[in-house]
Amino acid sequence: MPVLFIKMYFQKNPEGGHWQILLSPSLVSSCWDKLTMATIGEKFSVAPEEISGIGVCVRKDKAWITVWNRNGSNAKLIETIRLNIKEELNLPSNIIFSYRRHSEYQQWYSIQKQAKVLKKLGRWGNLY
Repeated sequence: MPVLFIKMYFQKNPEGGHWQILLSPSLVSSCWDKLTMATIGEKFSVAPEEISGIGVCVRKDKAWITVWNRNGSNAKLIETIRLNIKEELNLPSNIIFSYRRHSEYQQWYSIQKQAKVLKKLGRWGNLY
């Protein structure tokens, strides 16, 4: 089901992108609360409509928070969002941030999907 959500989101906002912040599971709860409040309270120093969504994913040994935005080609805006996230969440300097434009993710996803099909058909070696 998440793949369908991602695909629909990319179709709706192909020019956008997202910040992904890798966290330890012990940090994610407080960071999620702070991010939710910052988003609702419009504490980002960008136009409110620029932030188009937030998400969280928690696994056994890692977690990440995602902040989606509408304009993935404005480098200054993207950096402003990163700085706002870091400030609002009061994150330590060793936290990993990564940004990806939706168009880049679509290309990567398409390649991964093709590779899995080829592997099932026995026409592909190990994926990893």
